[in-house]
Amino acid sequence: MPRRRNSTRSKKSSSKGGEYHAPQETPISAGSVLAQAQIPTFRSQLPYRKSFRFTLNSGVGLTTAFTTNMMLDLYAIAVGGSASPVRIYNNMKLLGVKMWSSGIQPDIGSTVGSTIALEFSPSLVAGFGGAPRVPYTAVTTSTSKMAHICAKPKAKELASQWFCAQQGVYTLFNMAATSDTIIQLDFLVVEVNGETPVTVAYTSALAKGTIGVTNFGVSGCRSIGLEDLVSP
Repeated sequence: MPRRRNSTRSKKSSSKGGEYHAPQETPISAGSVLAQAQIPTFRSQLPYRKSFRFTLNSGVGLTTAFTTNMMLDLYAIAVGGSASPVRIYNNMKLLGVKMWSSGIQPDIGSTVGSTIALEFSPSLVAGFGGAPRVPYTAVTTSTSKMAHICAKPKAKELASQWFCAQQGVYTLFNMAATSDTIIQLDFLVVEVNGETPVTVAYTSALAKGTIGVTNFGVSGCRSIGLEDLVSP
């Protein structure tokens, strides 16, 4: 059946003339209007996650307290000479602690046997319950294997709460570690953002503007891959 030329033109014009489409009218729901109206509050800074690792050149006894002030002093910038570095972190939340320890003692060579332990603080502050007195422990009796601990404070324990430079100092955890132990700290932080600057408890003779870490005031504790502001 022969086609009519007019019908062919109408089809082509309808297909090619789609450059200008009339907008499809869709009903606007109350939920979509509400979602567009609820613009989230702008925050100048947001928490971000960090992980730092340290190695111990000497053992640490269980009586050594790792405090909130030591954690806040962890990352700082030198102000020159032998003055106290300026703290960079203002708020912090501990996510977990990991420890690795080899049965091979670096200073002895082949001594078998290594024990490491970690205990979150059982103390009570501001109504938050402390951790139970059940420490994390790991033991190795092989010269080719490491003892390993992966400890995370529970949600309602004191060690899992946010702390800042404006509040009182308290202990987060204690550890017992041999001289070959590697420590990893995982935490959330917010940097100093207009708060009164707080200097760290240690001094540094490094050049002004040097950014690095402290050693918690623990003898023989060195950072891995970062500039040390305090010589162990």
